[in-house]
Amino acid sequence: MSITHEEADTMIIRQIAYVGASEVLVVADDTDVFVLLCHFVFESDITGHVMMVSPVKGRSFIDINVSAEKNRDVMGNLLAAHGVTGCDTFAT
Repeated sequence: MSITHEEADTMIIRQIAYVGASEVLVVADDTDVFVLLCHFVFESDITGHVMMVSPVKGRSFIDINVSAEKNRDVMGNLLAAHGVTGCDTFAT
């Protein structure tokens, strides 16, 4: 996966896909990161097991693989819907 976009959200996704680790823990509480992780796990660009946790102490871990699978019926339209509703990873 090649990117020219220099926002941290997309750089995180690129690095995870590039490294190809079997397990990844992403520390972030950003909806854009969550949506991108779900999309790229669902599309199999990221093949390992991905968990996400907020940097705020006491918050739950989110299993990205389970989230993508449970919502598989909307995953094909997730990026477009997120972009239309105001994410900051797409040019307007």
